[in-house]
Amino acid sequence: NLGLSGFIKGEVDLVIAGINKGPNLGEDTEYSGTVSAAKEATLLGVKSFAISLTARNTFFFSTASFVAKEIAKIILEKGLPENTFLNINVPNIPLDEVKSYQITSLGKRDYKSQLVQKRDPRGKLYYWLGGDGDRFQLINGTDFFAIKNGHISITPLIIDRTNYNVMEKLKILIPEKVKVSF
Repeated sequence: NLGLSGFIKGEVDLVIAGINKGPNLGEDTEYSGTVSAAKEATLLGVKSFAISLTARNTFFFSTASFVAKEIAKIILEKGLPENTFLNINVPNIPLDEVKSYQITSLGKRDYKSQLVQKRDPRGKLYYWLGGDGDRFQLINGTDFFAIKNGHISITPLIIDRTNYNVMEKLKILIPEKVKVSF
């Protein structure tokens, strides 16, 4: 937001958030600063995508940077639907071992969250929510499935998080003329 709202002079055609060290799969997208940066750019009317390399060490950045350049070219030439941005995850393998691109949905992690207490360099306590991030449901068509099988995952995300499928059900459950008293 700061960059697009004033630090960058002139027009911005595309925001590429990343390359993130580590995956942004499934629910990770709700907590990811990388995904949030792409979302913010989209909110401000600039085409964008987040890109992550699914590794914790020994990174194949050459693979992810090649993918980023190719996706950037496509978006700059063809655009994206309004209010849509992409979340791209690249398997941490050499480019010649990548099988293909797959358009995916967000998968589901099986979190076992843990609260970890640590101290910062000044001796102050801070807390980190962590968990077993390597457990997930392996469902065909999801980002986890694509990565597990050596494919690049491209998940289209949308700004409007309204659950339209539930709106009519809620209107039945919660009639408009419910008396509200405080």
